[in-house]
Amino acid sequence: MRFFRLMAIGLALLLLAGAILGTACAGAKGEQGPKGADGVGMKNIVNNGDGTFTVRLSNGMEYTTDDMTGPQGEKGDKGDTGLTGAGIAWQDDWSSSTTYSEDDAVGWLGSSYVSKQDNNTNHVPTDTIWWDLWVAKGDRGDQGIQGPPGPSMIVAMGFIIGDGTIGRSYNITSCSWNAAEERYEITLTGINYITGRYVTLVTPTTGYVYGAGYESDSGKLCVVLIGSSGNPTVSSFSFMVLETP
Repeated sequence: MRFFRLMAIGLALLLLAGAILGTACAGAKGEQGPKGADGVGMKNIVNNGDGTFTVRLSNGMEYTTDDMTGPQGEKGDKGDTGLTGAGIAWQDDWSSSTTYSEDDAVGWLGSSYVSKQDNNTNHVPTDTIWWDLWVAKGDRGDQGIQGPPGPSMIVAMGFIIGDGTIGRSYNITSCSWNAAEERYEITLTGINYITGRYVTLVTPTTGYVYGAGYESDSGKLCVVLIGSSGNPTVSSFSFMVLETP
C-alpha cells in the first residue's frame, strides 16, 4: 500500500516539473522580417536581323549580343543549263535540208525541239541524240456544246428607184419594171428566190404609197407597191432579204 502511494506522489511531481519546464522553454513570438526586393525577369528577345539579338528585361534594361552569324558555307555546284535561255533561236518548222546549230529551235508535228549540237542536218526532231524536246504538243480538248442557231444572215438588200434603176445594192444582179404585171422583178445574185425560204422586208420611200407586197416567180423577187387609189403604182423602195435560221 505504501508502495502505491509513493508511486502516485512521484508521478505527480514529474507532471508538475514538466509543466514548469515547458513554460520556461516557450519563447516569445518573433517579429516579421522586411519584404525582399522583386526579382528581375526576361521580358522578350528580339532578332535584329543582322546576326545580333537584343534581350529586354522587365526592369526596362536591355542588352544586345555580339554578331552570332556563323561562317559562310561553301559555294554549291553550278546547275545544268536550261533550255529556255536567251540563246534559243527559233527557226520555224523543221526542214530536212537545213543545217541547224546548237540551241536552234524548230517546230515539228505540233511540238517544239532544240538542237543539242552543231551540224545538225536531216535528223528528225524525235532523234534524242540530236534534239531535246522543248514544248510538247498539248492534248486535243473535248468538243464544246453546240450553241443555239445564230441570227438571220442578210443575203441581199438594196434601194430601187421608181423606173427600176438600182440605186444601191448588195447581191442584186438586175431589176426591171414589168408594166403588164405592174410589179418590179429583181434577180438576186446566185440566189433562186422562193418566198417561203427567206424573210423579206419591203419599205416604200414615198408618202403616197400606202402598202407593199412581194412574191416569187421564176426565182425572182417580185415587189408590188400600192398607191393611194388602191392600185399598183410606180415608186422607189428599199428591200432586204434574210436567210431563215
